[in-house]
Formats: sequence, structure tokens, C-alpha cells
Amino acid sequence: MEKTPFKFGRSSFAMVIPKAWAEKNGLQRKNLLYVNEDDSGNLVVSTKQGGKAEFEEVVTKETYTFIWRLIGFHYMYGTTRLRIYSKDGFSAGQVRAIEENVHRYYMGFEITSQSINDFVIEDMSNIKDTSIDKITVKIAFLISEMFKELLSEAYERSGKRDLLHRGAKIGGVDVAHAEAGSMKTGASYSSIDGIEELVNRYYLLGIRYLNMLKPGNIYLYLRALELMEDAADILVRFSKIDFGQARGVLESDQRLFETSAAAMKGDRKKIDEVFKMTEAISKEMRRVKVQEHIFEMLYDLTWSIAVIAEAGLIREKVAQQRENAPRP
Repeated sequence: MEKTPFKFGRSSFAMVIPKAWAEKNGLQRKNLLYVNEDDSGNLVVSTKQGGKAEFEEVVTKETYTFIWRLIGFHYMYGTTRLRIYSKDGFSAGQVRAIEENVHRYYMGFEITSQSINDFVIEDMSNIKDTSIDKITVKIAFLISEMFKELLSEAYERSGKRDLLHRGAKIGGVDVAHAEAGSMKTGASYSSIDGIEELVNRYYLLGIRYLNMLKPGNIYLYLRALELMEDAADILVRFSKIDFGQARGVLESDQRLFETSAAAMKGDRKKIDEVFKMTEAISKEMRRVKVQEHIFEMLYDLTWSIAVIAEAGLIREKVAQQRENAPRP
């Protein structure tokens, strides 16, 4: 069916909802309608909030790891209330470990009810208070901090890459304590580990946001989130080894990441610059004499960072399509 929008207020447009659709969906006066944008930029109107769901899972003598991953699946899926029941009950250790990791990784999730045989987890946040762009910007900032820590003189002087006495700090703030709650630092724990855990938290929040609100260009954002998480994982691997002569390439990758993050926003000049920088870094890698596994890590890191810029190409294309679309 076709509908002609009409002017509403100073700068808005409105349309009449078809009577047949309203009756089919039981729409009444003052009921809420949810309006989202799909991948093609079309508006989707629904009487149900996207991603809002309640689930119950029945488990037997499952391991803590299985239950934790089950909770993670529901978090990313967009579940707002989850009850997990076991006729065998949960051990005190399982409950403590689950509660710790809920607070550690799943922003907004809280255990609101608990007994010997079950516990209930609910979303106590409003996902609409944030945006996927804010989440990706936050992850990009954290990865920039990982590069700074990895290449800093203090980190280099530590001998080992685990910074035995520094803990997880950014700008004097104990990130592990302030952001990850019960996260513990130890002899094998570094500042980069702490930042990477924050990247993981925001990555999971980003996936949850996409599944619940389904914004336009959802696959663009999904790809960007995955690539940035991959880059963070590789930086953690570099923090555990003596990368020696690879330092120069890592410094080039640091500059590439800053440019690629800007390109992701649709900056055409930055997109072109990323392609040129990637070609230069590829030549630089072939000149550096490093072990094969380090070369592979450098290649994977450079590739992940460079492909992030492709999100900018897609965004630019979508913007052009909208600009050239016929006006009503």
C-alpha cells in the first residue's frame, strides 16, 4: 500500500496508520509503537519492542562454563529476563562465579532473584540510552589505549610484558577495579589485559544493541565490532612476547588504526589514506626480519585494522543513495 506523508509541526512528517493493520495488531489509543530502521534505510513500525524477550532455561549438572556461555548467548540475543533452573541445584561456588562474571562482562544484567534451584537475571538498563556509534567510538578509544600501553617506554622497561607491579591503569585510574568490578590483578595480569576486558564488555554490549534495536546498516556495525575485537585480541598476544624488530610495524599499525577509525565514520580522504598506508605497511613487513608467528600476527593485525575502513565505504554509499533518492 502507499501512504502520503503530511507536514506535522515545524519540521516533522506524519502518516495515517491503516485501520486494518491497527485492528490486526490490537492497536488502541495511547498504545506505544516502536519505529526502527532496517538495513536498507526503511522504517519498520511494530507494536512490539525489538529484541525484548523473556526466557527460561532448564539445566542439569552442567558446568559453570556452560551456564556462563548460556547467559552470554541470551545477553547478546537481547533477552531482558532470564530464569535458569536446575533440579539438582547450584553450588555456592557456581553462583558466586556466575554473579562475578555477570557483573564483569554483561553491562546492565543483574541477578534479581536467587534460590537453591534457580536464579533470575534481568536487564536493569535502558539500551536506548546509548547508541551503536557511541559503543564503536568507545571501543576504538580503548584499542588506541592498548597501542599506547604496548609501545610505551614503561611497558618496554618492564622486561616481561606482564607489568608485574603496575596493575590495570589508564591515566592513573584503576580500570580493573573501577570498570570490571571484581576483576583481580596478579603477577600474570597486565594493563593491556584490563583494557582488553573492557573492549570485550563493549563488544558484547554492541552485539546486544544490534540484536535489540536492529539499526540501519546492522551488518556494517557487526563487522566493525568483530574486526576491532580481533585487533584487541592480537594486541594482547603481542603483550605476552618480546616482539623486538616488529616494533616499527606496530607503530605504523597504531597510526593506521587511528586513520581507519576516522575512515569508519565515512571520511573519504581517510578511507583513501588507509589504503595507501596499508600498502606501505605490507612492504615494511616484508623488510623486517621476525619469526614466522610474529609475521603472521602482524599480517592479521594490519588486515583487521585496514578492513575497518571498509565500513566507511558502505556508510558513504548509503549516504549517497539517500541523497539521490527521489523526494516525495
